[in-house]
Amino acid sequence: MKQVFTCIICPNSCEIEVSEEGITGALCRRGVQYVQQELTDPRRNIATTVAVQGGAEPLVSVRLTAPIPKARIMEAAEAIHALQPEAPVKAGTVLAHDLLGLGADVIATKSVEKRQRISAGYESGLASVWQRYESTPHTQALKTRKAWTSSAAQTSIVCPSRRP
Repeated sequence: MKQVFTCIICPNSCEIEVSEEGITGALCRRGVQYVQQELTDPRRNIATTVAVQGGAEPLVSVRLTAPIPKARIMEAAEAIHALQPEAPVKAGTVLAHDLLGLGADVIATKSVEKRQRISAGYESGLASVWQRYESTPHTQALKTRKAWTSSAAQTSIVCPSRRP
């Protein structure tokens, strides 16, 4: 039986054939090692995101420090997504040591700072702007007048500035 692999180790992207006669088509020894690894114990690396508690951004990107068995990727992804680090998170911080006993750590690849609290003066300024908006004649008309009128034949929007 003949199998063909495209090597992903170097930029050559060799088409490597594996048959009863042996391995052919590899331009470097790393391609041969890659195919042998794929045949005996295929491994992959994971890069994903996890939620950050109290962060300026909701997610932080993470990756594994070493490839893990391909058969355990879904289990590892579930364990990674269960992580919820507290902000601040610095790039390179280890978020989980030896994930599932596979010998790979989960590290942050991006920094996420702690969320800044809005000052009381800013919040009161927003409240006054909202109160001014709520008291405008247009807003009052929208609140008191039906915005939608229905008839058996059609549905239309009634503009509060136009009187019927």
